[in-house]
Parts: sequence; C-alpha cells; structure tokens
Amino acid sequence: MSMLTIICGEDSISSRDYYVKEVNKYKELGLEISNIYPKEIKNIFTGVSVQSLFGQNIIYCTENLNKFINKKNISVLNILKEISSDKNLILLDWENEISKRDLKYSEKSRIIEFRPNKNIFKLLESCYPANLKEFLSILNEISHKMSEYLILIMLIRHIKKLLLYKINGKVENLAYWQLKQIAYQSKLWSKDALIVFYDKLINIEILEKIGKNPYSVKNYIELLSVYYIK
Repeated sequence: MSMLTIICGEDSISSRDYYVKEVNKYKELGLEISNIYPKEIKNIFTGVSVQSLFGQNIIYCTENLNKFINKKNISVLNILKEISSDKNLILLDWENEISKRDLKYSEKSRIIEFRPNKNIFKLLESCYPANLKEFLSILNEISHKMSEYLILIMLIRHIKKLLLYKINGKVENLAYWQLKQIAYQSKLWSKDALIVFYDKLINIEILEKIGKNPYSVKNYIELLSVYYIK
C-alpha cells in the first residue's frame, strides 16, 4: 500500500469532507499530525524527523501540492517517489477541484477521486438564454442527488469560463472538445448578461458562506434563471 494518498476530484465538497475525516481518524488513533506547506515537502527528508519524540509516526498533511509540480521542479517528484516507498511515513494531499487525469504525479500513489453526478454537465450545457424549461428540469432532477452548494459552485465555474471566452476568446487548461463547447455556448449569451449572471451567482455563494441566505440555493438559482435563461 502506498504511503502517499492523494484526495482529489471536481466534487471538492465531498473530497474535502473525506480529507478532514481521514485526518481526524489518525488523530483519534493518537498519531501526531503535521500540517506542512507544499514548499516544505523537501524538509521531510532533510533534518526533520519522520517520528515524534515518543517514537510515533508523524502524519504529514498538505494541500494543492499539484500546483508546485513542473518540469523545472523535478526534485519534488523525486521526494514524492521516496515518500511513496517509505513504510514509516504517511503523506495526505488534498487537491481542490483537480481531476485524477490532471494530477502531475500519480506513480505509486493511492488516489481517491470524487466525481460529481454526470447530469451536472448536462445542466451546465443547458445553461443559456431561451432554454429555461430544460435547465429547470435538469436542475430539479439533480438537486435530489447531489449537494445544492456543489451545483452552485460548478455553475459559477462554468459561467466564468463562458465569460472568459467571451472576453478573451480563450480559456486555459481545457481539452479541445471542452473549448469547442464553451465557444459555442458563449455565443448564445451577451457579455453583459454573463457578467450580471456571474455576479449574482457569486452573491449567492457569499450569502451561503456567511449564513445569511434566507432561501435554499436551489430556489435562488431558479429565481435567477427566470431572469437570465428565460
């Protein structure tokens, strides 16, 4: 079993929840938890002991290590390979909104990926003016199967991509077929409508985070869609 566990996936809510539960599980076992920044990974084998003063194994935890992996930083990959083979060391890495296919390191790693309901992508593709009936139908269907907050987050990400393409004519880190879909869908929107819709969705997220949302996330999305996807 690999000593390096990567928890990832577009369903960032579920992946984060699993990561926290894993950390708490080790705490309950009486193991020492050491939270480290990705840049500190090299310190694990350079003067920093992998055991506590009482001889207990230390569980190292980090987040979004994938961002620090590149062709110019080969040393990090070598360290990860060493960690994966060290039976006295455990490293947990949580990757926010990163799919398994986008990981830059996976060799000898235990990867746990959380994928959203497939129908969420149908919802995103149906989000454009004059398509209200289909959009609401899919929204109602998937809201019973996945977190309303996750639906909101993925909708925000998608509208942001449409807006970026509308403004710059490109969106980075997308496969060809994804970019083609974004290009087509963005043409169905006006730039002003995208800006306002995106801003309203962000406001819903803020209200939800501060606990001042008097309605459900789904109800807010439905209300906005009546105005902007009518």
